[in-house]
Amino acid sequence: MRRSFSILLLGLPLVLTACGDDDDKDDTGTEEADTDTDTDTDTDTDTDTDTDTDTDTDTDTDTDTDVDDTISDIQTGSFSLGDAVDVQDVVVTGLYLNDNGFFVQEPGGGDNSGIYVFGFGINGSITDLAPGKTVNISGVYGEFQGSGDSWDESVSQIQVDDETAATDVTVTGDGTVPTPVTVNVSDFDTSADVEKYEGMLVTIESVAVTGTASFGFLVSDNLEINTRLYDFETDYPAGLTDTFDSITGIVHYEGGWRILPRDADDFENFVDNTVEVSCSADKCADDLVAGDLVITEIMWNPAVDNDDGNEWIEIYNATSGSVDLNLLTIEDSAGNDYTFSAELTVASGEYAVIATQDSSVAWGYSFTPDLFADLPTFNNSGGDTASIVYGETSTVIDSTANYSGTGGSGISSILDPSTLDATSNDDASNWCSSVTDIGSSGDKGTPGAANDACPR
Repeated sequence: MRRSFSILLLGLPLVLTACGDDDDKDDTGTEEADTDTDTDTDTDTDTDTDTDTDTDTDTDTDTDTDVDDTISDIQTGSFSLGDAVDVQDVVVTGLYLNDNGFFVQEPGGGDNSGIYVFGFGINGSITDLAPGKTVNISGVYGEFQGSGDSWDESVSQIQVDDETAATDVTVTGDGTVPTPVTVNVSDFDTSADVEKYEGMLVTIESVAVTGTASFGFLVSDNLEINTRLYDFETDYPAGLTDTFDSITGIVHYEGGWRILPRDADDFENFVDNTVEVSCSADKCADDLVAGDLVITEIMWNPAVDNDDGNEWIEIYNATSGSVDLNLLTIEDSAGNDYTFSAELTVASGEYAVIATQDSSVAWGYSFTPDLFADLPTFNNSGGDTASIVYGETSTVIDSTANYSGTGGSGISSILDPSTLDATSNDDASNWCSSVTDIGSSGDKGTPGAANDACPR
């Protein structure tokens, strides 16, 4: 039998012939008739019933599909700004009242397990969004640091486009809100101690109110209880010395650390410790109304000795009687404050000068202020404002315009004496720079006396 095979070699066909034993020849090679009547039907066809189907198909169930991103990965630096992120079945813990976002947390909790989901007006476009719901979120990783990058810390966010929020955020069912972590108020003194709790539910215990805030109240110099998620001021009109057994809420940062309670149940055992204020002056702190006191001068950048240790502020009594400054608070625009803790009486039509003093430096001026106090440090760059507030009732007695553009190194910012009232000092055009020498210090200002007239 001959078989021919064609192989293409170097572009040309090559024909090979295969040879082998020919069953139609005898041993001599002579053709022999096949008389064999045994047709060799061979019923044993050897169909090989052992078909070796190999049930071990090795389909490789480890298909190496994409693993969902975790909040912890986002919070701990696994992503670069602008990277797409996708988290699945995380639990909603709180909603912004202004609809501009919400907080979520991994169901299992743990450090770095919470985050803020931001988007203008997105809450209203997401069906069934509510605390306790589980959601899937597609967005991008971002960090927000306030206007002009002025904050010490930034806020980690999953940012969602408001136009696609309805599809980028989907509610998948009901979940279990993680148990809040108990932390100490003092932990918020150092950002490194609380950064891991950003976006998470926490509880602080044995809380005392220490000051006022624009939206809520302070429980230390470094921690504010804020109304972003729940406007609690009607239910809990907390003032100085009031206490709570505990407060629960979500940790957030907006120029300072905050806890955001979600509802009335986040407050335990509110005790109102308001007491009747008494003093020897004609008016005490709780008698004052807006305009009774006027901030008239700020030395925000002394040239003598240490800057922060020699700043001062001047307050004018615009009432017809004496006023006691005890329990009043001086604040700057960032919410830093000082609260008077002893009687300090200012006669009608007179001025009080309150100065800060760093104990590590000498007082650089020849005049003696009415009080040395731990005042807020006024900004040298970009200006600042100052306010007088009675924290017990959140009454703003006076607040100034930003002094930026007036004063300077060794020169105080002053209110024109022809506009000596709490409304006029809201207008920056009524402020100017002092031209009067302060003794032989080289600095200029009029502490405790009528101001220079501003050029008109």
